[in-house]
Amino acid sequence: ESILAFFESELGRLAVDPSNSVWREWPFTFALPASEWEGLSPGRETRDEIRDTMIVQGMVDLLIKTERGLVIVDFKTDRITTGQATERAELYRRQLALYSKAASAILHSEMVARWLYFLTPCCSVEV
Repeated sequence: ESILAFFESELGRLAVDPSNSVWREWPFTFALPASEWEGLSPGRETRDEIRDTMIVQGMVDLLIKTERGLVIVDFKTDRITTGQATERAELYRRQLALYSKAASAILHSEMVARWLYFLTPCCSVEV
């Protein structure tokens, strides 16, 4: 039921649009300069931290390349209500930011949207 609701939504229609390229469960490995890590506290960086590289690995549930750019959709199984979706989405903001940075760099394309789709309340939240 949740998956059917997804494909009936605007995001789902974007995924089945034949003019778009779609990757499901898209694995990636990405080298991220440590100085770009959002959690790194400015002013506390050492010279080594500036030169260090972090390896980020992940799997994007759904990556859609549209004529405007890339769209990420990450499916979540959290058992929440529709009213809790926006607050819960904040927990995943950094994950989607890393996914976006990696996909944009690897595919040489601009990221235009990042979405979470919560299966239990059948709702999407843009992050």
